[in-house]
Amino acid sequence: RTEFNVTLLQIIFAVVLSLLIAISFYYLYKDILQTLISGIQENIVNNGTFTSGDIVNSIQVVRAKNFLSFFGIAVSITLIFSYFIAKMTLTPTREALKSQKRFVSDIAHELRTPLSVIKTNSEVALLDDDINYKTKKIFKNNIEELDRLSGIINNLLTFNNLVHPEKIQFAPVNLGDVIDSSLKKLDELIKTKDIK
Repeated sequence: RTEFNVTLLQIIFAVVLSLLIAISFYYLYKDILQTLISGIQENIVNNGTFTSGDIVNSIQVVRAKNFLSFFGIAVSITLIFSYFIAKMTLTPTREALKSQKRFVSDIAHELRTPLSVIKTNSEVALLDDDINYKTKKIFKNNIEELDRLSGIINNLLTFNNLVHPEKIQFAPVNLGDVIDSSLKKLDELIKTKDIK
């Protein structure tokens, strides 16, 4: 569909540009003819004081004026059509990028919940003193891998935000508050392990 629309826009651009060229040539020759006739009439009325050099200079002024007008209009039309062609061409890419970002974000959020449950269950299981050493080691390894997976998910979400860095809000952070918040989340574990 995009190829068809872009091709159609290019055909319309070619037709509009051809019409512009035809109209500008019409006005160019019309203005040149009028300048030539006016020069001849003035030469007749003034008994030859208006020379052929004056007529040629007048024709060159008219031609330069028409060329500049044509050039300005042609550049404007080219810019307008180029903008629409670029916009139409990039729209599917933008939509694909949006879908990809949404997919990555959804997957990352969907993975977080089961990983949190597994990690919490593993940490609770480690609190039990009746578990043998091998099982504790397995749970600790699982928790390390779950932390690594959480880091990967966080990196995915960070990368997803970096595609539009203007949406990231930067602000000063009090690290003391962050540490206090982390300690409150771990308070129960700290008490059970008698950690100071």
